[in-house]
Amino acid sequence: MPDYSESNLKRNGRLLAVYRVVSMLLSLAYVPVVLGYLGTGLYGIWSTVLNIVSWVNYFDIGIGNGLRNKLSAALARKESDSSIKSLISSAYFMLALVVLGVMIISLVVFQFIDWDSLLGISDDLYGGAGAVIELSYALMCIGFIFSICKSLFFAVQQAHMVNLMGVVQQAAMLASVLLLTGYSGDKLMAVAVAYGVSALIVELVFSVIFFMKNRGWTPSFSMVSKKDALSVTGLGIQFFIVQIASLVLSTTDNIIVSNIFGPAAVTPYSTALKLFTVPVSLYVAVISPYWSSVTAQCATGDVTGVRRGIRRMQTLLWIVIVPCAILTIVFEPLTTLWLGQRLDMPAGLVWLNLIYAIIYSWNAIYSQVSNGMSIMRMMIAVAVLQAIVNIPLSFILASTIGNSSGVLLGTVLTMLLSAVVYPIYIKKRLKSMAAAGRSDGGIGK
Repeated sequence: MPDYSESNLKRNGRLLAVYRVVSMLLSLAYVPVVLGYLGTGLYGIWSTVLNIVSWVNYFDIGIGNGLRNKLSAALARKESDSSIKSLISSAYFMLALVVLGVMIISLVVFQFIDWDSLLGISDDLYGGAGAVIELSYALMCIGFIFSICKSLFFAVQQAHMVNLMGVVQQAAMLASVLLLTGYSGDKLMAVAVAYGVSALIVELVFSVIFFMKNRGWTPSFSMVSKKDALSVTGLGIQFFIVQIASLVLSTTDNIIVSNIFGPAAVTPYSTALKLFTVPVSLYVAVISPYWSSVTAQCATGDVTGVRRGIRRMQTLLWIVIVPCAILTIVFEPLTTLWLGQRLDMPAGLVWLNLIYAIIYSWNAIYSQVSNGMSIMRMMIAVAVLQAIVNIPLSFILASTIGNSSGVLLGTVLTMLLSAVVYPIYIKKRLKSMAAAGRSDGGIGK
């Protein structure tokens, strides 16, 4: 049975922090290696390609998150192994059905998109970015089916395994690019193959590890249940709406920058964001076990435990604030040393990244709680409104300011909505739960 104690949460947090630091160091090492191999122009294209194919992570229509919540609640209620196996088998079946179906349809649609024109890629820089996007997309789709093991690790309160998985993936990707340094053919395509195959192999290995430890839960087609499939998918679809809206908010920036200012402008923009995301990613990793903990606490009516978790996450915000403040001061010499070249940074972009990191981390606290409680109506309303506002606002501010700082400013202003609404709504919901003394936690409301 999962250990939902505070001591296990702290242990998970410590391991997550260690693994996340190692993963981020490997990721930081990966950037100059790939940048040196591809050059500024091709690296800008590669960064944009990764943003585009990252949509794959949302094509499970939220089944991964639905499984995480349903499994956490089932384990908290101590349901039988056969019920758990049915739930997992049904989730895998629905995920494979959806992802493979979407992959086939998308690859057909891709044939009618002029990616070079859409991304502002000149013929002398690279021709045929569509082939790179299609291959990367297909590899990520296949791997994504197996990556649902992350939801399983989270549900059983072994979140540190997810970050260990990230460490192994980063190491494999870095090693694969180092092996390519002597290859002078289609470099962009070679990097895409190395990236996709490395991720796929690691996802397969960690899936095997989980089910070797939990043999009684190994998915089986005979255990697929219509009831469980509909239950996981029903909750998942609501998560999916939030995910897609959040995706528009978080991943369209590179596309907007590339479209307005060209692929070369993506490199300083994405590099700055990558650096400031380091402490943010560490923080999100440390607090990630609280999601499933909140689900279990709501299943048993432990409102006090949820509030205690929120206070604990707020206390840990120093993980973001202190490093990002220092990074703001030493950014230029640090990036020059790191990349071996000076980036042409737009005015105000570094300071905007500091603000972005703090707001994002604050939102992450209440996202953990909202996701754990499945407060879907509020999350959907806020996320959709942010998605509608972000793109036109970013375009307007980018055009007004005249550089990519305007794009990030638009995102920061949009994020303020959830920074205010989430805490107020959650406080009200917890107060209502405590007064009513219910054990359903308002889940699904």
